[in-house]
Amino acid sequence: DKYTPEYADTLVTPGKPATVTPTFKGKDNAETKAPEGATYSIPSDFKAPEGYTVTIDPNTGAITTEAKPGT
Repeated sequence: DKYTPEYADTLVTPGKPATVTPTFKGKDNAETKAPEGATYSIPSDFKAPEGYTVTIDPNTGAITTEAKPGT
């Protein structure tokens, strides 16, 4: 709760995976690094839109989104 991850808006082109890595801000709203040993996961109640696949790297917090061609 001491750190807030932020993800830049990223365009996802069907057929080409798009990955975005988070930046972090501390309590003082200044950019900082994630704490050592932090792990990341997608909330269990998250549902990607139809035709999309969303994964997260549990070690870095990088999110990869893929859209099927024709989506």
